[in-house]
Amino acid sequence: MTYFRTDMSETNISAQIKKRITEGGTGKLYVISDFKEYLNDLLVAQVLSRLERGGFLLRISQGIYLYPEMTRFGAVYPSLHEIATTIAKRDNATIIPSGPTASNQLGLSTQVPMKAEYLTSGSPRVVKVDKRTINFKKCAPQYFLYKSQLMPLIVLSFKDFGEKNIDNEVLTRIREILHISPEKELVKEDLALAPLWIKQILIPIFKEI
Repeated sequence: MTYFRTDMSETNISAQIKKRITEGGTGKLYVISDFKEYLNDLLVAQVLSRLERGGFLLRISQGIYLYPEMTRFGAVYPSLHEIATTIAKRDNATIIPSGPTASNQLGLSTQVPMKAEYLTSGSPRVVKVDKRTINFKKCAPQYFLYKSQLMPLIVLSFKDFGEKNIDNEVLTRIREILHISPEKELVKEDLALAPLWIKQILIPIFKEI
């Protein structure tokens, strides 16, 4: 549904924004840029802040709000990855899951970390969400040179495991991912940018598939 500006008064904009959020359903995150059609970021920020103070929204981080699903145990929070992606959207930054977070996204680990780690092209920071933490780390620009989204995940996951701990179970999972990935050809091109020891592991897999 498209929303148009018919009245620029704060009361009318507040009603329109609240209606849009309600119709979007619970569990969604919102930032100021989600309401660009009002052409007034300051006013939108004030509306979102007022909706938060009224208990309609929850403030997750600066400028990020959740329309929560409520249960008898309290609000249901989105995954750390959803929150991290929204923070990157707000900051106009690129992020890449790193360490155990990368391994979890690849299915190499079933453990959901309470602390998510991302490399960022933006400002490094630590964001606390409920009892969980998101750590945005500055990194070398080389990680943002990969053409695929998959290759940096593999590289960072392998680095987290360590070369000596890349066993058959890990290789089987990577083989499965590459076999069905629509990014297969991009990943093959990205091999040129991968560390030598990771390249030596992946080349035989590509020959198999």
